[in-house]
Amino acid sequence: MIRMRRTVLRRSLDRLLTDRAGKVLALAGRQAAAREQDVTPEDLLLAIAGLDQGVAVLSLERLGIRPRDIQRSFRSDDGPGGRTADVLRLARVSAFELGHRYIGTEHILLGIIREGRGAAARALAGLGAGLPAARDAVKATLLA
Repeated sequence: MIRMRRTVLRRSLDRLLTDRAGKVLALAGRQAAAREQDVTPEDLLLAIAGLDQGVAVLSLERLGIRPRDIQRSFRSDDGPGGRTADVLRLARVSAFELGHRYIGTEHILLGIIREGRGAAARALAGLGAGLPAARDAVKATLLA
């Protein structure tokens, strides 16, 4: 079992992403390109909220957080503070810890929270989505 789980730590990201997670990255990329900047964790979170489907959204709803709450939680003076590469690395770790051989929207969400330095992580914390609560919500959503 451990050998199979380690696949998520070794494979290229594009081979691990679910369709929805791929859509999140694509949407975040379009948002960043419109600003002529690199993708930020904030772009990823707004893309998850904008997609309005998937395990991440269902898990947030379990915590009483709706996609529009996320979109409203950013202030105009909130600058990016986190790094997308760190978020995606931590998404891999989250997938590994949950025993998954793929990276879905839920793992990206957990990666944003775990990274903890950016406006996206602060917004989620302000809405009540700390790491333990979010991880529990993801597990409950997957079991439902």
